[in-house]
Amino acid sequence: MTNANSTPSLPGVIVQTQKAPTEINWVEGAHGIESIVTIVGLAIGAWWAYRNDWVKSAKDRNDDRALRRKEQEQREDAINQRSRQLRWDQAKLAKEINDQFLEDHEAQEALGIVDSDALIIEITDDDKKPPITFRVILENDQHVKALQINPKGANPMETFIRECFDAWFYWMSIMEQYLKNELIRQEDIAYPSDYYIRCLRDDQKLYHACVGYIERHRLSPNILAFMRRFTEATGASITTTSAPGAATP
Repeated sequence: MTNANSTPSLPGVIVQTQKAPTEINWVEGAHGIESIVTIVGLAIGAWWAYRNDWVKSAKDRNDDRALRRKEQEQREDAINQRSRQLRWDQAKLAKEINDQFLEDHEAQEALGIVDSDALIIEITDDDKKPPITFRVILENDQHVKALQINPKGANPMETFIRECFDAWFYWMSIMEQYLKNELIRQEDIAYPSDYYIRCLRDDQKLYHACVGYIERHRLSPNILAFMRRFTEATGASITTTSAPGAATP
């Protein structure tokens, strides 16, 4: 009689086979599950850390861009503020110069001669005590001759006329120097200088007498430069004389 768990074999020999496993090795299974859970947990942790770093980096980048934009806007605002302040200072300084120019009595007397359509004009020397009033006969070109004659042979009226034009030329030189240094702008200083320079340009005899006077006495080159600013704007040009006192036709 053979064992139920045995397999057929040679007669008289009994071979016993091993029983099939009927139970699961739970310890080994638990270790395998634990390993899988650990690996998944590490993967999730790494992904979460990477995600947080990426989100943080993106936020930092956005913050940096926002900060740079703010700094750029602040710099632009500061530049605009300085530009507005500079423009205000230029306009203010130009007004101060113009006010002083218009308060200069001798310079204003020269402007009165240039702008006069009368045949005779009166000018007053306030520096004299008492003040002296001169009658200048414009139709006889007395004002032109005053700028052309030798100062040693000038009479008191001619001397005063020269002093008046000297005062006007002085302010031209000052304004031109300020313009060259960009301390003022031409549009702020234009009135009334542009008007009177155009009037001077229209009176050819007086204009050439003034240019000759400036060159003959080697006055500041700023004077003709200042005159040129306004005469060129109207298509005219400053013509210099070729000889002392000579007028260019």
